[in-house]
Amino acid sequence: MIWHSPTVLLTILGCSGSLPGPQGPASGYLVEADGRRIALELGNGALASLQAHCDPFGLDALLFSHLHPDHCADFTTLAVTRRYHTHPPHDTTENRLPVHGPSETPRRLARAYAENAEELGATDLSDVFEFHPLTADPIRVGPFE
Repeated sequence: MIWHSPTVLLTILGCSGSLPGPQGPASGYLVEADGRRIALELGNGALASLQAHCDPFGLDALLFSHLHPDHCADFTTLAVTRRYHTHPPHDTTENRLPVHGPSETPRRLARAYAENAEELGATDLSDVFEFHPLTADPIRVGPFE
């Protein structure tokens, strides 16, 4: 489903709730305006849906409201993509993707990504992501606030 206004395009990547359906990923939304793109949530299956609308490397920011799997499970796949893609369009360590979420976001997502304690000790994912805790203050990304 796509909602469009003269200045903002909202694409619902998925909204199946806790259990993604055969043709409906879990929570995920893409908001576009003035050439900028923000993904809101990235639940189970939402990254596949996102790729039908834009290159994941084209995101300007990612925002999580909370860290239930139906809102963030595809983050680990995005981490693999940003770290190990053989021909990324830009240097992902120079252009880290801003990720806004609850204060525990870096720790929780690194734990979901790491295969074991040794790998968890070796990475916090800050090489390809720039984590920002959500506060009561507005977040500004391009034309979005």
